[in-house]
Amino acid sequence: KGLLDNTLIVFAGDNGFLPGDKGWFNKGVLFERACQVPLMISHSGMDRAGERCERVVEFVDVFPTITELCGIENPTDQLDGTSLVPLLRDSESDWNELAHTWYGYDRSIRDQRYRYIKWSETDDALYDHKNDKGEFYNLVENPEYAELVKRMRKELENLPKRE
Repeated sequence: KGLLDNTLIVFAGDNGFLPGDKGWFNKGVLFERACQVPLMISHSGMDRAGERCERVVEFVDVFPTITELCGIENPTDQLDGTSLVPLLRDSESDWNELAHTWYGYDRSIRDQRYRYIKWSETDDALYDHKNDKGEFYNLVENPEYAELVKRMRKELENLPKRE
């Protein structure tokens, strides 16, 4: 009795397979359906229990979230993640973080609306999740999105290279 008064619960799942979508049947692709995973956090200090948040976050955000909720000082100069506590308090709070995904040498960056994928030196894609949740229409060659593509490419180029 009273156990939930001082308990933090974090539930995270694994990413799924693309069961034949886009001709793929594996996990090693960077499309939205293969990259999304469930993440649930419950803490006794939360007054918005059960609220769903549709923001784009990363698993590296879990550690700084746990330390903040537990009142433990973060070694912030060594962390890549951002605490999710503002989103736990208000799912509509200001959140402009980007999510990065790697698979081998392929890389992806996702904001609240767009996913940009860099498959190779010459092959890339941009998808608008507001208008194309299934990622059927690659906008990378569309001149209306040239500045966005340029910004997303630069963001990926600024990431540390994986060995």
